[in-house]
Amino acid sequence: MSDLERKLERLDDAFLFILSSVGLIISFIQISLKDIYAIIEAIPFFLLGIVLPFLVGYARGAIGTDSIVERMRGWIYFLVGSISYFAFFASQRVNVEYRQTVLLLPIVFSLFITYRILKWARKLFNIDAKSNYAFSGTALNAICNAFLAIFIISLYKDLEGRDIISLLFGGSPELFFWISIVIASLSTVLILEKSSRDALQKELVLPSYEGRIAKIRNFFIVKGWFLGAMLFEYALDFDLKARFLWLQAFTFWILASFLWIARIPIFPQIFLVLAITFAISAGGIFYRTRLTNFRHIEKVFPFKVGYGLLIFASIVTMLLISFLIGVLLIALSTIYYVPYLFKKSPERKID
Repeated sequence: MSDLERKLERLDDAFLFILSSVGLIISFIQISLKDIYAIIEAIPFFLLGIVLPFLVGYARGAIGTDSIVERMRGWIYFLVGSISYFAFFASQRVNVEYRQTVLLLPIVFSLFITYRILKWARKLFNIDAKSNYAFSGTALNAICNAFLAIFIISLYKDLEGRDIISLLFGGSPELFFWISIVIASLSTVLILEKSSRDALQKELVLPSYEGRIAKIRNFFIVKGWFLGAMLFEYALDFDLKARFLWLQAFTFWILASFLWIARIPIFPQIFLVLAITFAISAGGIFYRTRLTNFRHIEKVFPFKVGYGLLIFASIVTMLLISFLIGVLLIALSTIYYVPYLFKKSPERKID
């Protein structure tokens, strides 16, 4: 057995031990609460923070492909997912005004821990730079997983003790609105996981930045977001059919939100059902698409992803916080991204 094989064997043993230990701690915490609803609420985090890391890092990384990068992708999912669970658990037991801080700070801190572990692993196992896209896409996806779990739990809490029939066929599109957010998050997770996995198969060129903006974009969190968003942007531009479905879903969601704000009955529900249907279809098609060669990915600027994310945040702000603040966010993001909307995308080709 070579020195590398011994290191990988110890890494696998450590991963299984820590994974199972944290899984037992989560199970013990939930059982000690003696609340069936608390156990149900922990299921999304358990699946995304324990089961998914096991499937990616051990079943696929150690057994299936014997890939160190896949092993480290499992570590990313585990670190962000497990810390997100403990952050969510703690946030539910503090005063309302501190909940967002208690929830978000540990998730951001998990990215720092992930960065340090990946930096250590690069030196120990001589991992080359082409894995940066895969690691960044996985880290971004892990954050999406955390918010997907939070959205699912929030939806469950909203439904708890309420009449589902009246919510479905009543005058408010609230239920369909939250379901659409959950489905859109799930679709995004599928796209990022597929893109991150496919990126491992190619020798990719990393983007280079110059000037003052280089210092900002080379900061590890910003750089990771950019590389992950570039993967998503590339996937968005690659498959014409899936891109059309994704844009249709987003358009229907925006229309439904504005109709809801205008208090127009029935139509918001119809448009939200269409948005949910198109988002499911787009995510499925993206996940099944063939490998790309990621040609010219280093020239991709994720303006569509950034603009779409800001529009999404603006509309949610309009619905849940302040209409005027949401309108201001839409105006500012549109002014910023207008020059990029007319830029020609780099050429994409299939292998």
